[in-house]
Amino acid sequence: MADEVYQDNVYAEGCEFHSFKKVLFEMGPEYSSTVEMASFHSTSKCYMGECGFRGGYMEIINMDPEVKAQLIKLVSVRLCPPVPGQALLDLVVNPPQPDEPSYATFMKERTAVLAALAEKAKITEQIFNTVPGITCNPVQGAMYTFPRITLPQKAIDKAEAEGQAPDMLYCMRLLGGGGYLSGAR
Repeated sequence: MADEVYQDNVYAEGCEFHSFKKVLFEMGPEYSSTVEMASFHSTSKCYMGECGFRGGYMEIINMDPEVKAQLIKLVSVRLCPPVPGQALLDLVVNPPQPDEPSYATFMKERTAVLAALAEKAKITEQIFNTVPGITCNPVQGAMYTFPRITLPQKAIDKAEAEGQAPDMLYCMRLLGGGGYLSGAR
């Protein structure tokens, strides 16, 4: 299963999206004709963002016929997304082409949305990196950061004294408002 909903949201310099399907076919027929793959794309998470726009599609490759038949049954009984999501999905899979009147506007808006998302990702990374004990690698794409939290030794000692794993104590204190752990209160 390949979650490819953020394929347009790649921010890091020198990085680019590589679809699982493309990689699978580059591996040759030994894999491309045998490996089962389901690839997903969504309007609620792509560059159109707007999490309220529900819509998406799945492409399946080399699916076992019996599994495919059950999948078709399952998909057939589900409700369809609202009309705005369906219209947006059409735009995602069939964007304006350079010779069409709306192309320039579309590209301007798309570029602005992706630039804003990249800027927000950069700001999030920078903010995390200002907090003592937290480091965050540059965001390469999508809308996710992966900060690393390094607990002070006093917090680790306190957790061990209470018979808890340090990360559990930290999380429970965050959830319960049990105080700031820098001094391991």
